[in-house]
Amino acid sequence: MNLARTLNQLGGYVQDEVSARRRTLRLLEEQEQGVRNNDPRATAEAVRKLEREMSTNTDRARRRARLLDELAREWSVSADLLTLGSIVERGGAAAAHIAPLRDELRSITAAVIHKNRLLGSLIGMHRRVIRDVIECVLEDEKGAVLNGAGTLIDAEA
Repeated sequence: MNLARTLNQLGGYVQDEVSARRRTLRLLEEQEQGVRNNDPRATAEAVRKLEREMSTNTDRARRRARLLDELAREWSVSADLLTLGSIVERGGAAAAHIAPLRDELRSITAAVIHKNRLLGSLIGMHRRVIRDVIECVLEDEKGAVLNGAGTLIDAEA
C-alpha cells in the first residue's frame, strides 16, 4: 500500500463528503421554504431531491470503509479506532491536508444538524396548528371534539 496515495484519496473522499453535506443543507433550506410558504409542491420536490441525495450515502460509506481499512492495515490498528483527527496525527505531514477538511466537515455537519432540527420543529408546529384547526371544525355545540367524522350506513337497508 502507498500511504501517501491512500491519504490523498481520503482527502478527496472528505472533500466529496463536504460537498454532499452542502447539497443536503441547500435541500433542507428548500424544504424549509416550502413549509414556511405553505407550498406542498415545493416541499414535496425538495423531499424528492433530498431522497436522491441521501441515496448516494451508501457509495461514500463504502469508499470511506475501504480507505479506513487500508489505513488500519498500514498502521496495525482497528479501523473503528481511526478518526480524521487520529489519521492526521498518525500521518504527519502526508496527512496535514486533511486537518482543514476535517474542520470544514465538522462545521457543515453541525449546520445540517441544526437545520434538520429547526425543520423538524417547524413541521411539528405546522402539524399542531393543522390538528388544532381540525379540532375546532369538529367541535360540537358544547365544545367537545367529536371523535368520529361520521358513520357508514347501508343506504339500501
